[in-house]
Amino acid sequence: MKKTLFVTAISFLFVISSCNSPDKGIDPSFNQYVDLFIEEAAKHDVTFNYADVRGIQFGDLDGSIGGTCNFRNSDITIREDGWNNASDDYKTRVIFHELGHCFLDRRHLNSELPSGHCLSLMAGENMTCRNPYSIGSIWYDYYNDELFDDNTPIPDWYITEFDKPILETLIDTTATSTTLDLNVIGIDLNQNFEIRASFINWQYNDNLELSLGTQKLVISNSIIFLTSIYLLQDPILSATTTLRFVQYQGLDYFFVDDKIFHIDNLDLDFSNLSISTKKNIGQAADIGMQFQLNLLGD
Repeated sequence: MKKTLFVTAISFLFVISSCNSPDKGIDPSFNQYVDLFIEEAAKHDVTFNYADVRGIQFGDLDGSIGGTCNFRNSDITIREDGWNNASDDYKTRVIFHELGHCFLDRRHLNSELPSGHCLSLMAGENMTCRNPYSIGSIWYDYYNDELFDDNTPIPDWYITEFDKPILETLIDTTATSTTLDLNVIGIDLNQNFEIRASFINWQYNDNLELSLGTQKLVISNSIIFLTSIYLLQDPILSATTTLRFVQYQGLDYFFVDDKIFHIDNLDLDFSNLSISTKKNIGQAADIGMQFQLNLLGD
């Protein structure tokens, strides 16, 4: 009798342990990302453990697909090519996306927000939206909320139009380039403020560049990018196309011609702000910009 109880106890402990520790069917390369998923599941009152997925392994995949889920047996296959050089943001997104399929029974959702960002982390094949999934960002929280609950509303911080009153214009000038230290100017960086820059005499291939420390927003006739991450191909520009950066309630909003381009909490360096126009080589006409720095109300 004692022997039977002992064996039963060992078996029970083994079952408990195997549910909460890495499964032999999961390549160790994925453990830290599965652990993150377990943490996020718990935050959303969902019980998930290693036993819920039979396997996550590297394998050969067609095209540029990062991973696949086999709905019949919950096996996940991840593209090995390029994995070691990929960022943690990318790896987390891929594992969360595939677990969204295999564990949460989510299907692809390619809908997009007015800014061109993906509505869901479950955007998949043939997607045209941008996915700014980044650990610790406001988008990380939103996408994880939506992953575990597809009825998640659009966050309050997602503001696509700003009509806040201008309380004071600190700078209003015409130039080809400007470098500023907002700390020296005396702006309280907890205030709401905006930077506006509009092309003057824009011609094909002219660029308008805004640098805020390590972040750079570049506008040209062929592309708009923010630090080479958030892209918009073939934008429609005009001779007076306007770049607008707004800091509002601690978040960073980027607009091009009053259309929202990106929202984030980027921890920008306002002691090193520069904005400039770049003329196309061989162009005869000078180009410039109309530059404004405004304090905004609520």
